[in-house]
Amino acid sequence: MATYSPGDRVYCLVKDGAIVNYDEPAFDFKSIFDIVSLYAQGYMVYVPIGIPLKDSLTVIISNFEKFNMDKKFIGSVVYYITDYKIVNLYRKLDGLSCVRCAEFYPMATANQPDGTLKCWLCRNYRYR
Repeated sequence: MATYSPGDRVYCLVKDGAIVNYDEPAFDFKSIFDIVSLYAQGYMVYVPIGIPLKDSLTVIISNFEKFNMDKKFIGSVVYYITDYKIVNLYRKLDGLSCVRCAEFYPMATANQPDGTLKCWLCRNYRYR
């Protein structure tokens, strides 16, 4: 089970244009990244414009669904990380988004067996 969820902000260490493990003794700088999706056994984080990372990729129409991302991230630059590359949590998003309509509900908890939230309207009105 994932420790972090999309919307959380995490601290990571950057060295030579790559995010390195949290126990790396020598690094260039420490930066905050937003987790935008869960992918494989890790996370896809949004890369701000001022941070050039070597193995980052641009989200395009043909791959945004593969990485479990929302359409709003098309054209954004993302980077794949695992738990070993997260130094600590900066800010945890408090609440969840509905898996069907993507509306955010503050203070909500998961109500589905897979740990996601399906809002009351989407559960009761199939054609919403």
